[in-house]
Amino acid sequence: MIAILISFSFDRMKYEPEAVKGVCNLFRCELIEEDALLNFFMGDADDSEA
Repeated sequence: MIAILISFSFDRMKYEPEAVKGVCNLFRCELIEEDALLNFFMGDADDSEA
């Protein structure tokens, strides 16, 4: 999954420098709470335990 993020970001980096900041924020979020990031991308319904 991370590889998909990286390849996607590198592709857009050439045209949208602002996208780089967004990717950095995503990686920071992933380090803090990986489940939250996965839920964001996968749409998991594991929020019932929250």
